[in-house]
Amino acid sequence: MKKRATCALLVVLGLVLAAGSAYGVKKKKKAPAPAAATVEAQGKAKAEPAVEGEPGAEPAEEAKAEPSEQDLEQAKTRYEEGKRHFEAGAFDQALAAFTEAYNLSNKPDLLFNLAVCSEKLGQFDKAIAFYERYVGRPWWVRTIVDAWTLGSVLERLGQLHDEQGELESAAVYYAQFVDLWSEADPEVQPRVEAAQTRLQEIVRERG
Repeated sequence: MKKRATCALLVVLGLVLAAGSAYGVKKKKKAPAPAAATVEAQGKAKAEPAVEGEPGAEPAEEAKAEPSEQDLEQAKTRYEEGKRHFEAGAFDQALAAFTEAYNLSNKPDLLFNLAVCSEKLGQFDKAIAFYERYVGRPWWVRTIVDAWTLGSVLERLGQLHDEQGELESAAVYYAQFVDLWSEADPEVQPRVEAAQTRLQEIVRERG
């Protein structure tokens, strides 16, 4: 079930590469702005752009601002390749394809795909970095896809930082998640309650 849900999110995010996409948006509270320290921690060093087709290429910190139509078509092709690899469990190949799609299109939503693939590969530091870049990158499509992804990203960032022993960062993301989904649908409230409980534990542990 979890794998199917993740695949569904990847499909939703990949659809933003095509113009005119529409999604159903659930009513949720406005998300709080990311902590300033989180945004600054996303790395200020500008990475070299990845070479198209290079399997080990890293996502550029600042991809091209105005991709051409040809770039976007190639990005959609790479995204479809990445989705097939992901569904087949070939997460390293999926990561490479999604990386190329991101570098070609500069669509911040693809950072979510990169984070999920990195988690599947056990690269948790990279997953955190990609999730935080996703949270920190403004883009108009975020007003659509955030209803699907932002809460889960904040929750997962809290969990990942928690697992890494980074309790202050974990507390920041748990708090943002709880605030965002405090009035969300009843079926997700157990997740909100779990995050609230863990947040209170961290506060007590930190004194």
